[in-house]
Amino acid sequence: MSPWASSSGNKHMAKRVRGHDIVFQFQVLYVWVWSILSRFISTFYMFYSLTSIVFGVDRI
Repeated sequence: MSPWASSSGNKHMAKRVRGHDIVFQFQVLYVWVWSILSRFISTFYMFYSLTSIVFGVDRI
């Protein structure tokens, strides 16, 4: 256990975060969705580039 995880620290953090936890959850969700989307788009773009090279399709 890290020294950060003391009970008093947890209570203090909970009291401080209580108002912002919804915004924080939305930020985490946004970052998570954006990372997945960017990874998917880059993978799709790489796949599309490979297929266009293989099949001679040059429209983008």
